[in-house]
Amino acid sequence: TSSQVTKRPAGNDNKSVESNQSKEPTLIEQWKEHYNNRDFTTKPYHLHRMGVFSFFFCLLAVPVYCIIFVLPTLGLTAVEFAGFLFIILFVMAENFMNFMACINRHHDKDIVYCFHCNQPNQVVTAAAAAKPTRMQEGWRACPHCQRDAPPRSHHCKICGECVLRRDHHCYFTSCCIGHHNQKHFLVMCVYSTIGLSMGICLTSINLTDQFQLPGNLFLPVTLWRLFSDYSYLVNVVLVLSVYLQIGCLGVTCVYFFLETVLVLRGQTFFEMGCNLRRYNLGVWDNMRVALGDWYHWPLLLLYPIDSKQAADGAEWLITKHC
Repeated sequence: TSSQVTKRPAGNDNKSVESNQSKEPTLIEQWKEHYNNRDFTTKPYHLHRMGVFSFFFCLLAVPVYCIIFVLPTLGLTAVEFAGFLFIILFVMAENFMNFMACINRHHDKDIVYCFHCNQPNQVVTAAAAAKPTRMQEGWRACPHCQRDAPPRSHHCKICGECVLRRDHHCYFTSCCIGHHNQKHFLVMCVYSTIGLSMGICLTSINLTDQFQLPGNLFLPVTLWRLFSDYSYLVNVVLVLSVYLQIGCLGVTCVYFFLETVLVLRGQTFFEMGCNLRRYNLGVWDNMRVALGDWYHWPLLLLYPIDSKQAADGAEWLITKHC
């Protein structure tokens, strides 16, 4: 007997292929594709570039100009000149050290899971292991990082990572201000205020001596004089630098005031917006949580030490359920 082979029409095969191709992916397949194609690289933002440029311009260019061109014209004695020089260099060094401390503490201690290094935060890992059921109040699964995030931590869309007790994203340092670098940010605000105030005063004194009329410091007048005399360009740059310093000084003072209030109240910007006060331990304990032990506070003004704080950033004592 001859074997009979049944042949299906070719049209049916084409229809089945087309139906498989036109079949929409399931929700699980879409989730897997999203999980595999996640991008945790920090996106370049123009505000980052502007912030870092403004910070380093006020930190380096203005003090160097004051040292070279302004101080010699003030008729200071050698002792007075040395004193001004020491203060300017000291403020520059403190600003730079606290600037680097903000970045290092953010990367080393404040990130819940670093996708660049592929390493979890040891404090968060230990806290999660102590409570494997994740039933502690405030713990949640971050939909962006796919990680368990402790209380008071929030995901930063700019950094692409969850940050412990995240307060805000700082465009001057290009990182988030969180639990372990908030104290360095406060100190940086203090020295930035001092340095910017000195830079504004010294530059204004020098420009007033050159212009002889204080009204020439008004920006429209300065620009009008530029069009009539192109050699006036250097003075225009100096006037613009004064306005830039005034703007940075205003931002610095506002952030220093807000951060001080938040530290005393035991809140972050997010918690203040939601009127959340459950982590308020009182003024003294709130300062110990943010700044560390009281005998470390004077040292923070001299060097950005890694002082031990009253909380580890993953586990928190709840005092008020509100």
